[in-house]
Amino acid sequence: MADKIGLIEFPPAPPGNKPVPDPMLVAVGNYVGTFLNALLADEWSRLAPGEGTPVKKVTAASTRRAVFNTNALPTLFVWRKRVDPERISDDLYEYTTILDLLWVPPRVDEDKREIRDPFSSKIGIAIDYCLRKGRHPKWIDPGDPDPKAATLGSVLMKRAGFTRVVRVVSIDYDPKVYVELPDKQQQQFEYAAVLVTVHTHEQTVFDAALGGFPSKLEATIDQKLAQAPGDPPNAPAYSILLDR
Repeated sequence: MADKIGLIEFPPAPPGNKPVPDPMLVAVGNYVGTFLNALLADEWSRLAPGEGTPVKKVTAASTRRAVFNTNALPTLFVWRKRVDPERISDDLYEYTTILDLLWVPPRVDEDKREIRDPFSSKIGIAIDYCLRKGRHPKWIDPGDPDPKAATLGSVLMKRAGFTRVVRVVSIDYDPKVYVELPDKQQQQFEYAAVLVTVHTHEQTVFDAALGGFPSKLEATIDQKLAQAPGDPPNAPAYSILLDR
């Protein structure tokens, strides 16, 4: 067993030969990518014949930290922008994560861009739609024990470790995405993109077998302070609350 924050475990599992990605980002990215491909594949194939699916690749990192592969566009980038922890009770912390989903299609000339612009507008709404739906028959998360997953698809909220429904807070249709391509003499290229920002919520789950933090620690402090030096023999017990 292990302590968990959402789907992230401490102590972490022994590392293998490859870096271990954030499991929440993987779940969200794979779900949204699968949903968009099921929903918009036909329309994309008419607008961009021979260019594959609306989401060719999912990357659990921002464009600044990931390898930008022009041959894998459209790519859906998913990353944690900020995390705000809040203590709910002694054993319960909630983590509100600002999550960014960035859809980046291939660069095209002005004529094709005008034709594809309406599709880009639809992508933002489609991401909002699929996050509100929360499941799709095409997305079955590996290892999902839910017997309904085989026919209805996995439930994103459960498989991503969320404690509340995902809330879309903004859709930006004109984010500035600049990419340096090493094979182009360090030139910067601007890519049209769609940025969807959402709020997610994850909670801590502490494993008592690992020491019971924080309850065991606070119980020890309570015991030590139950009767502080100098108090009368029958003085009421008191304790302190650790502000972590």
